[in-house]
Amino acid sequence: MRKILMMILTILLTVPALWAAESWSEHIRAGEMAFAYGRFEVAETEFKAALKMAQSFGADDPRLEESLQDLARLYEHRDELDRAEPLYQLLLAATEHRLGRNSPELLDTLAALARTAIPAGDHPVAMESLQRYLEITGNLEEIPNEDQYRAILSTLARMEAINEDGENAIRHQREATRLTVENPGLEDSEKIAGLENLARMEFKFGEAARGEKAIRQEVEILRNSEDGLAASGVLLSGAQTALDAGAWKAAANLAGAAGNMELSDAEALQAAQIRARALWKRVAIATSELSALAAAAEDTPEREAAAEALMSLRQLEEERLGPRDPAGISTLRSLVRCSLLRGKLDEALSFHRELVNLQREISGEASASTISALKEGLELLRLDPARVKDAVVAGRELISAEERAWGETDPRLLPSLKAQYNLLIEAHEKREARKLKKRIRKLER
Repeated sequence: MRKILMMILTILLTVPALWAAESWSEHIRAGEMAFAYGRFEVAETEFKAALKMAQSFGADDPRLEESLQDLARLYEHRDELDRAEPLYQLLLAATEHRLGRNSPELLDTLAALARTAIPAGDHPVAMESLQRYLEITGNLEEIPNEDQYRAILSTLARMEAINEDGENAIRHQREATRLTVENPGLEDSEKIAGLENLARMEFKFGEAARGEKAIRQEVEILRNSEDGLAASGVLLSGAQTALDAGAWKAAANLAGAAGNMELSDAEALQAAQIRARALWKRVAIATSELSALAAAAEDTPEREAAAEALMSLRQLEEERLGPRDPAGISTLRSLVRCSLLRGKLDEALSFHRELVNLQREISGEASASTISALKEGLELLRLDPARVKDAVVAGRELISAEERAWGETDPRLLPSLKAQYNLLIEAHEKREARKLKKRIRKLER
C-alpha cells in the first residue's frame, strides 16, 4: 500500500512539470508558426509566454536559451535592435553558464550580438563580441561556418579601421579577402567587394603595392566575366582611392593602365588627371617658396615623367574642356613648379604666362587671383638677376592691375611701388625711378 501511495505522489508532483513543458513547447510552436506567416504580434506574445515559463526551468535548461533566441530573433527581424541586443546578451550569459566561456556554441550568439550592437551604436559590445568570436574559432581545428567567419573578419576589420587600428584592420581584412577569393562557390561580386575593401585598407594602412595588386585582381575577375567593360571603371576608382590615400606610385600605375584601355572622353581625362597629379606628387617639394624649388633643381627621370604627364594633361584639357576651362589653372601651376624643379626657368616662365592669361580670362584683369599670379611671375623673374629688365616690365603690369583694383591713390600700392623703384635703380632707369619716388612719398604722407 505504501508503495502505491508513493507512486501516486510521484505522479502528482511530476504532472505540473510535464504540463509546463508541454505548454512551453506549444508556445514555441505557435510562435514559430506565427513568425513564419508574418503575424509578428502573435509570435511576440507566444515567445514571451514561452520565455516566462522557461525562466522557471533553471539556468542550466537549454529551453531558456531557445526562448531567448526566438524572441531576440523576432525583434531583430522587426529591426527593433534596442530590444534584440539585451536578449542576445542574456542568451550569451546563459549559454556560457551552461557550456563554458570557450564553447563553439557561443559563436552564433556572438555574431548576432555584434550584428545588432553595431547599428544600435553599441560599438564596445560589438568589438568585444567580434574579438571573442575569433578567439574561440582560433582554438578550433575547423571553422564551423566559413561564411559567418569571413563576415566577422571583415566587420571587425572595418571597425578597427574606423578606430585607426591599421595593423589589426589589415590583418583581418587580408584573411577575409583571401577566404573570399579562394572560395569557388562565391559570386564574383562578393570577391570584388572583398578586394575593394582590402585595397582601400592597404592604401591607407598597409602596403600600396598590395593595394594595387588587389585592384588588378578585381580587373582580372571582371575581364573573365560578362562585365569586362567595367574593368576601366575599377582601375579609375582604384587609382583615385590610391591618390587620395597618398599612394602616388600605385595611383600613377593604375591610372596609366586605365589610360591604355578604351575609354570615354570623360574617363580618359580622369585617367590623365590622376596620373599627372600622382607623378607630380611623387617629386613635389613641400614648399611655397619658388626660390626653394629653384635651389633644389635637378632634371631627374622622375621629374621629367611628371612634366610629360602634366603637359599631356594640359593638352587634353584644352581639347576636351576648352582652353578657358578653370581646370587648367591647377595644371599650369604644377607645370610652373615642375619646370623649376627641373632647372628650366624659361619653360616655367612660359607656362606662367599662360597661367596669367587664363586667370585674366576667368576672373578678370583686376581680380585678386590675377594680381597674385602677377606677383608670382615677378618672383620667377627675380630668380635670374640677368632678367631685371623683364622684371621691370612685369612690375609695371602688376602695378597696373592693382591700380585697376584699388585706384591710383590707394596706400596698398606702396609695396609694389617700392619694389618697382628698386628694380628701376637696378636696371639703371633712373629717370623713371625718380618719378616713382615722388609718387611713393606722396602716398606715404
